[in-house]
Order: sequence, then C-alpha cells, then structure tokens
Amino acid sequence: MRNDPDTITHKFENMQPRYNEARGCYTLNFYGRVHKASARNFQLVQSADEGDEMEEMGDNEMPLLTHGKISKNEFNLDYRAPF
Repeated sequence: MRNDPDTITHKFENMQPRYNEARGCYTLNFYGRVHKASARNFQLVQSADEGDEMEEMGDNEMPLLTHGKISKNEFNLDYRAPF
C-alpha cells in the first residue's frame, strides 16, 4: 500500500467508560438508544493520536459510532462523519 498525499486517514478508539457511583460500576452513556447490557456494545471516538485535529472535549465527548443492543436479536448502529 503506498502513501497517497490526497488520502485522509483517521484513527479511532473505544470510548473509555466512566465510573457510575449510583450503580457501582463502569458505564457508557448511550443517550437512551441502547436498552440491554452486552459485551458487543461499544462506542468509537477519534483517537487522541490525531493531535491538533482533535479538540479535548472531556465529559462532552460525543461518539462518532455507537453500536448497542436494544432487544434479544436487535442492535442499534448510529454513526456520523467521517463514517
């Protein structure tokens, strides 16, 4: 694979869960779009490796891709640019 100067690449990583004092465990905020706990639930954010292109958003960091379980055999997939 050769490097094309016109090619734009992005790096993504899993969003890190935050400790929820009320529940006593680590959780991710799926904004009401996910209804079941599952090992397959995940959220992707732009990698911190992106340097100058990435703004530090802290608690307001919004995922670019969200995948989560909503019932026994149904999953929800939400995405936004650059996907």
